Amino acid sequence: MKISIITVCKNAETTIKKAIESVINQTYSDIEYIVVDGNSRDKTKEIINQYKTHISQWVSEPDTGIYNAMNKGIKLATGDFIYFLNSDDYLLDNNVIQDVVNYLIKSPHCDVIYGNLEARDKENKTLVKPPQPEKILDWMIYGSMPHQATFAKVNVFEKYGLFNEEYKIVADVAWYLNLLQYTNINWHYYPRTIASYALDGLSTKDIKLTRSEYWQAHNTAQVYQGHNWDNKRLLKYQDIILYFEEQLLLSQKNNQELKSNLETTNQQLQASQRLVINQDNTIREIEEEIVAMKTSKFWKLRAFWFRLKKPWRFFLTPIKGLLN
Repeated sequence: MKISIITVCKNAETTIKKAIESVINQTYSDIEYIVVDGNSRDKTKEIINQYKTHISQWVSEPDTGIYNAMNKGIKLATGDFIYFLNSDDYLLDNNVIQDVVNYLIKSPHCDVIYGNLEARDKENKTLVKPPQPEKILDWMIYGSMPHQATFAKVNVFEKYGLFNEEYKIVADVAWYLNLLQYTNINWHYYPRTIASYALDGLSTKDIKLTRSEYWQAHNTAQVYQGHNWDNKRLLKYQDIILYFEEQLLLSQKNNQELKSNLETTNQQLQASQRLVINQDNTIREIEEEIVAMKTSKFWKLRAFWFRLKKPWRFFLTPIKGLLN
């Protein structure tokens, strides 16, 4: 069984190496690796060229967007299943493809298989666990299936279409929704983490455009048409609004508590500052009194008195000199 892995990239010099190495280090050997570069202007092409003996095909030319590049990769693929690995993502370990193939061998009627995804940012890693096949439509009312953890038969693309290039960010969402209207497609969930996914991608950089395209894909999807789904989507959106309202209230409450604590801390700080100032003033007054005492005749008489207590000093030191 041949697995076609497609990586599309553009100006990805900081991440492409890890993505490529996660593929070429797989223990499974029957992999067709295709890299589609959007005519990068940094060192991406140089890095790809370093691994050319491990890459089945790679092209570098201008494209109209990520899904245009992905469709190019599909047209080049000759494997039994197609999988997309983004240039800033990587397969979780060296046995991923072997494990997926083992599962597919035991499930010969599977058309689309998907697993878990590790979502990461600079500080945290979160496991994304998608639903069972019968729950996908409910999940996608507000969520998205992980295309970085999905393998689809080549004939699924041939029969049901490629990615809709009218979308710049959510063509994968539209692709899933298009497939879900066909009941003859056999979906399988494989409870294994497939890849690590970077959260700072295009979909997180322009949330307004992302959601605009997302709603467009949902509103035009045949699978979501009908009164039943209108009600389900409405209820889901109401739950989401309620959730964010609760989070907003909680945030306001926490901010108020934080503000109150800050005011208390400021008051305590001001009281401490006043105490320090008072102590400084007291110390300064004492020092001034000591200086005044040391320069007074009383202090000299006091010193003379202590010297008188030592008779030998009395006879060696003239009294006049002691009082000067």
